[in-house]
Amino acid sequence: MAGRQGDAGVQLCLHTLTSDTRGERPCFLHHRARVRTFVQRAGRPGPPPAAVGPRPGALQDICDDAVNRLGNAPATGDAVLLLARTGVFPADQVASWDLDNQPESVGQARARTRRRLATWGVDDETAYTTELIVSELVTNAIRYGAPPVQLRLIKGRTLTCEVHDSSPSAPHVRHARTVDEGGRGLFISAQLSEDWGVRNTSDTGGKTVWAEQPLPAQPPATETA
Repeated sequence: MAGRQGDAGVQLCLHTLTSDTRGERPCFLHHRARVRTFVQRAGRPGPPPAAVGPRPGALQDICDDAVNRLGNAPATGDAVLLLARTGVFPADQVASWDLDNQPESVGQARARTRRRLATWGVDDETAYTTELIVSELVTNAIRYGAPPVQLRLIKGRTLTCEVHDSSPSAPHVRHARTVDEGGRGLFISAQLSEDWGVRNTSDTGGKTVWAEQPLPAQPPATETA
């Protein structure tokens, strides 16, 4: 795996270790330096020289060009080259709040979420669903996690809600019984969101639970005379 820092974040290059027909050396490992050099140069801004190929280009184009430059050496199996490039969100599309480790913070988190989504122009249905997700995730973090607790909203192509706490224990979806008073928070969030997950944070030793929702397509702007 190779990575480089770019203007928009980090570009990662991952590949398999498929061996050649003699089983002596992995084809991508053997050409790793060539692939890394090409990918790094292809991701830099500025006009590309003819010998390098497109830059900056779509990741698929860069992958195709990098593989084509390795030649036609036969391999015993499929070789995979994967590129990923992180993006940087504008500051006005990210909102975060530190929350007290108290039950009252759940209502405050919902109110802050409601105001922020109104500022962003998020539709009422998505905003209401996001409030429910925020309520459940913050409740879980306060009840089962450890302080400090932080809520973050990110508006990009999708709407992402993140709740961080300092406990390393990953939550699990429970199927609560009818008579149970709790235990449905993560199940509800998973049902309401398009995707969700948990990631550990090495700097604090805690975790972040996130949920993602699609945003309705914005109508095209109309010109007025």
